[in-house]
Amino acid sequence: MATGRIGTVERDGAQTVYEVHGDAGAPALLFGHAQILSRAQYAPQVEAFAGRYRVIALDFRGHGESPVSPASYAMEDLALDVVALLDAEGIDRAHYLGSSLGGMVGFALALEHAPRLASVTFLATQGVLPAANSERLRRTAARLAALGDNMAPAAEEIMARYTTEAWRRENPASHARLIEIASANPLAGYVHSGEAIGGMDYDGRLGGIDTPALVVAGEHDVPTPPDRMALYRDEIRGAEMAVIEGAGHFPNWDRAEAFNRVYGEFLARAG
Repeated sequence: MATGRIGTVERDGAQTVYEVHGDAGAPALLFGHAQILSRAQYAPQVEAFAGRYRVIALDFRGHGESPVSPASYAMEDLALDVVALLDAEGIDRAHYLGSSLGGMVGFALALEHAPRLASVTFLATQGVLPAANSERLRRTAARLAALGDNMAPAAEEIMARYTTEAWRRENPASHARLIEIASANPLAGYVHSGEAIGGMDYDGRLGGIDTPALVVAGEHDVPTPPDRMALYRDEIRGAEMAVIEGAGHFPNWDRAEAFNRVYGEFLARAG
């Protein structure tokens, strides 16, 4: 991904680093990444859309180049960080795309800051974490704490759950890049974001979302399979849904061409 203009916004003692591509006068797309990844997750979308849109990809607290937050935080804090970014860039409304953790932030934005959104795309995400998944996060964090201060020891194991064996075999360089992105993140960022994930519950509030919405699932995703994602299609007024064939937990990465086609068509309809 070509390097764009790097920006930093500070709110409540926490810094958010972001990268801007494209024409400042074009409609804005804002990309929020998955837990353990960074803005680098959206390299395929920056390449595909920066010629037509103003594309902004951010690093959430404790991920990528954004420092670890000085204290624990809630999902609403990450949403407020996004709003602060929009304010800093002078953007009234943006099309927001959130993957996994980023999609959870999307729920907070759509419920509490809807006037700032032109549309919202929920990519392989969920509004409340099942108890088994919460326990998995806690076990992983505890195990990593004994091994060091970053995500490297668990990156390959996590990616084995989030991607398919066939894709890893056929795309070794792309798989290695995902592991590289994940390994660079600090353990504290994983712990703090895990606490925010465990504290959210948006599934009972979906009827309050009126923003044009797209729900995207990966056909073979384990944490958020299509039948789980269907709830958001059914409960969010007017929501559209697409299932990306062959994809795992990161459809924008492992099936980028198919995802970009679906997303581009939705943006055209959303205006």
